[in-house]
Amino acid sequence: VSLEDISAPDEYTVVLIYGGAPPAADAGDAGIYALTSDVGPLAVESVDYDPDSHAATLTTAKQKLGIPYTLTVTPPGGAAADLSADFPSADTATFWIYDWSTGGQLEQTAVRVEIGETCVVYIEEGAGVAIGDTVQNFDEEVYPTETALFIDAPDLDGNGKITILGLDGQGNYGGYFDPTNAYTDEQAMSWWGMHSNEMEIIHLDVNYGFDMDDTVAPHEFQHLLYQERHGENWDWTYHNEGLAECAVRAVTGGYEYAIDFYFWDYQSLIAQGLSLVDWNYALYENYVVAFLFWSYVAAQLDGIDTYSDIFDLDTGSPEEVQDFLVDGLGLDFADVQLNQMIATF
Repeated sequence: VSLEDISAPDEYTVVLIYGGAPPAADAGDAGIYALTSDVGPLAVESVDYDPDSHAATLTTAKQKLGIPYTLTVTPPGGAAADLSADFPSADTATFWIYDWSTGGQLEQTAVRVEIGETCVVYIEEGAGVAIGDTVQNFDEEVYPTETALFIDAPDLDGNGKITILGLDGQGNYGGYFDPTNAYTDEQAMSWWGMHSNEMEIIHLDVNYGFDMDDTVAPHEFQHLLYQERHGENWDWTYHNEGLAECAVRAVTGGYEYAIDFYFWDYQSLIAQGLSLVDWNYALYENYVVAFLFWSYVAAQLDGIDTYSDIFDLDTGSPEEVQDFLVDGLGLDFADVQLNQMIATF
């Protein structure tokens, strides 16, 4: 008897096909199967064996995404040698995602397309998009740069990886991070009436999020790290979103698009005095104003490394920033912002 094929069609199922001589009736005994991995064992809850196809379908506990499991089959009574095979977890997975049309949630099944050292990429069924060098870029640039600069990534789901989920944003976003997923499902339901995927996950739009993964992925990953450091304290968005734009510069070495957008100012909002601290979501002018302010502050101190100190402020409130600037530069918030405007001009 041999193992001819093995796969995990979804998060709760492993299917193996026996080759060679038909196995004994014990092939339907859950006790002869063991699933192990570098991040822990996986329980086999039941087995359905079909003698005609020689297929055993194992129902398992929820698999961790983006890792290899090893299946070991131990025939009872030492009648034959153990059989063993490796396979990647969860060819497909189902996620709770934000429903932009209703403000609620819906379930979306996605297909795994690539596994990296620090991430695993799933794309919603039917999207069929090329992800380019997203995984290499995340492994080699985004993850190491941002975790060194800001904070170590959390690992709620215990797989040591960030899930990157590609979705059809239908023009609503290039990418997003949902802090609901940083909590247990029980907590999220009790606090917000929303489900949690209980994992580290960022969302990229399949239409252009992967084409711009050198900007979208670093931006959204910063939000994930910001959530880890600041919890529910997202009161001062100019702090969080500005630093997300700064993360792009830290990862890529520059951010000419943001600078060009600032000077373009095609709605003249910046020239008319757009507030730095009063935030408007989806108004990119706010993002670049915050990006250039924090980058100016960093330039007056220790350069990009100062992004780390700014990130570590508890709230980013104007009062806290005032103290930070007086301590670091001997100038108050208003003077520093005025100097930044003059320097930029």
